[in-house]
Amino acid sequence: MYGEFPSHWQVLSFTEAVKDSTSRNVKIPRSEYLSQGCIPIVDQGQSLFGGYADDRRLKTDVSLPAIVFGDHTRVFKFIEEEFCLGADGAKLLEPKVNLDKKFLYYYLSSLRIEAAGYSRHFKFLKKNVVPVPPIEEQKRIADILDKADVIHRKRQQAIALADEFLRSVFLDMFGDPVLNPKKLPLKSLESISTFVAGSALPNTEEYDGQDEGVAAFKVGDMNALGNEYYLVRPRKWAKTYKKANALVPEGTIVFPKRGGAIGTNKKRITKVSAVLDPNLMGVIPGESIPLEYLYFWFQLLDLKTISSGSSVPQLNKKDLAPLKVVIPPKPDLDRFVEISRTLRGSKAMQNSALEMAGDLFQSLSQKAFSGEL
Repeated sequence: MYGEFPSHWQVLSFTEAVKDSTSRNVKIPRSEYLSQGCIPIVDQGQSLFGGYADDRRLKTDVSLPAIVFGDHTRVFKFIEEEFCLGADGAKLLEPKVNLDKKFLYYYLSSLRIEAAGYSRHFKFLKKNVVPVPPIEEQKRIADILDKADVIHRKRQQAIALADEFLRSVFLDMFGDPVLNPKKLPLKSLESISTFVAGSALPNTEEYDGQDEGVAAFKVGDMNALGNEYYLVRPRKWAKTYKKANALVPEGTIVFPKRGGAIGTNKKRITKVSAVLDPNLMGVIPGESIPLEYLYFWFQLLDLKTISSGSSVPQLNKKDLAPLKVVIPPKPDLDRFVEISRTLRGSKAMQNSALEMAGDLFQSLSQKAFSGEL
């Protein structure tokens, strides 16, 4: 990501600067995670903690704070309390030289690691170099980025509160969609929607505001700034496509269907017509069910619980088709849609503030690791 560093900074290869301390630690399988416990489990998922354990003897043998890297998800985490390590792709990284851990965490997080599907990404991370400024300069940079990160996180928390409010509204109006305590009618997901499984993308080019053609979305696009709710900003664009390509219209619910990304539980709505890559699945709501309602029903669905496949998790039509969806009376559906759209307008302003905070953080990071701060 960074072409040149200041001349007074030492620059080392990744393996000279960082060691992988994963192997000396016990890794807990996901099947053994607890919902509550005395010590958190850190894995490669998007959440800080994946679950909990009750046996402190399983805690990691590492000095805190610690840096954890998701080999499949490319997520970096900075952990400041005792924890256990989750299985399947979590890497524990430690500095081998005089590196401030917060500085190292921010630097590694700023690197662009191209998504490679379910492939492990540590081999790509190791191709980078690591700058080692004087330790006081490292601490100063980390402190500046900490302050910018606090602003960014506060914006994220405000958005999370809005989502939690809508969740409360949904549960109050319709009850738990699995338990269906209000005894509302049920329909299978396949009877109220159409499934589109992603496939090989057509020839694409970098997106630069083109009008002719369609967006070409990959799993990584779900993480892009501005795509937190709608998929609106593609990195790639397809001028032409064929019938064999997975074409979906605006208003399609999209989520990962293969690999570790299923565990992120991310769902998005396409804001433009698009083709989907093989790691994505699209669900198009039928005329009888509002998009906003079905999208939030999906928000309450844990994709991991319905995925199949032993070594590589997968989601297929057979996993989704029989799922039962609660169908409320139309007046209640309309009311929920109205509340959802009102809240979405508020979140749009919050997302704008979040984007500005993100731009500030990225700008400071760029300057920090180029020696311009």
